[in-house]
Amino acid sequence: MVLIVANLLVATLDLFGQRPLDDLAFSTQRPTVLTAFSSLFLHRNLPHLLGNMIFLAAVGPLIEFGRGSWRFGLVYVVCGLAGVLGHWLVMGRLPGAELLMGASGAIAGCVAFCTLLYLRAKVPLFPNFGVPVAAISFVWLALQIAGGFFRLGETTAGGSAFWAHIAGFIAGLLLTLALGVTKDQTMIFGHEVLDRMNERGPAALLAAAEAHLARHPNDLKALAQKANALADMDRLKEAAEVSHLFLKVAPLERKGEGVRLLAHSEGLGEMYSTARMKLAHELAESDAEAAEKLIESVATGPEDPEKPEALLEWAELLKEKNPAQSQSALDELQRIYSLHPVTDRARAKGLLP
Repeated sequence: MVLIVANLLVATLDLFGQRPLDDLAFSTQRPTVLTAFSSLFLHRNLPHLLGNMIFLAAVGPLIEFGRGSWRFGLVYVVCGLAGVLGHWLVMGRLPGAELLMGASGAIAGCVAFCTLLYLRAKVPLFPNFGVPVAAISFVWLALQIAGGFFRLGETTAGGSAFWAHIAGFIAGLLLTLALGVTKDQTMIFGHEVLDRMNERGPAALLAAAEAHLARHPNDLKALAQKANALADMDRLKEAAEVSHLFLKVAPLERKGEGVRLLAHSEGLGEMYSTARMKLAHELAESDAEAAEKLIESVATGPEDPEKPEALLEWAELLKEKNPAQSQSALDELQRIYSLHPVTDRARAKGLLP
């Protein structure tokens, strides 16, 4: 929106005559950094302005939503300047070259950036028929290249600045590499493959997950799919190893998922009891189910320094929903750890006589 408003405000210069516009336009004969930048916000007439603003309004919000405002501004300026440079390099030596003005190079770069950002999206042309946005963009690029080479045979320059469009478009493609867009697209495509392979069975899913992890080693979705596939194939030890890796790299809000993966692979007991209890307390509010699994694994496990605390906490968690199981945990606490401070705390709470 800011860039559109800027273009519209600069367009009001036309109200004061042609001279101000010419002073701010880019001349291939007298190139300056100032006019290279200012020319990105100039338009020769109303159709030129409206055409560019329609395209900018179409792709601008998509880039801003996908990459943020400052990256959108960066793409606009860098691609616009690349367009000016491309126009100057190719057309600068032709006689009678017109002044360059317009956001076309910048917008061409935005279109290219948006193309790779939403590579797999389709543009509907007819009911139930769509064309990938990439196909439309690259057809447009081919037309610009054809127009540019056709113009090289002319003795004067003028009209559409084909080489500004081409250079801006290429700059937009290169910026997708610099800002990680292509990496995101391979991630999205890999996730789609995982979803399709999940329907074909654990062996196909395992192969797809391993291929994806070779490119994205810590991708949580692929790690989860690999762990589940291994568990479904009764390769529980390997599944537990992958689940531990998931827990290691996952943020706190996703660690509950890792706990469930470990439970599915029967690997919770491999974690230190202190680590399980600590993680249970961290997840108590955000993922009560995972926290309960962790506490239960310690409470029902072998003798351990953390077991008395786990028995008490598990009994308190089960008090309302499973009174019999809760009482069983308390009875075990009193029978085995009758002199333990945790048992004294249970008595103080009125849970034990």
